[in-house]
Amino acid sequence: LPPRGFSHSRFSVCPSPEMIYRHMAVIDGEMVHFEILDTAGQEDSLQIEEKIKWGDGFAVVYSVTDRCSFDEVMRLCFLINHIHSSPKRSSGSEQPPVVIVGNKKDLQFDRMVSTEDGENLSKALKLPFYEIS
Repeated sequence: LPPRGFSHSRFSVCPSPEMIYRHMAVIDGEMVHFEILDTAGQEDSLQIEEKIKWGDGFAVVYSVTDRCSFDEVMRLCFLINHIHSSPKRSSGSEQPPVVIVGNKKDLQFDRMVSTEDGENLSKALKLPFYEIS
């Protein structure tokens, strides 16, 4: 699904070391409950792997003003693919939806990652790409 303007004011927040945002929405006539886990800043690979096992879908978000965050996108996408295609995973063989999202596109003067860079990466990984503010 493309981003639909969810903002912090529309989510309830559960205080924890990671931020968990909860939201309900009607999609295709059905009530869907979202739990969005924000893992920003977690560098520990084992922690990230546990969070990837937890997820049913992923928005891999980077800042267009931070080249290092963009450089992490490919690694995270490969990690998601690897973990969810593992024979140990009990929920079947279907891959979860993954999108690449470039954030802070309104900060043009601070931009370190071009839109073209994001588009090229998304084509290479065969994943949808969006830029948002």
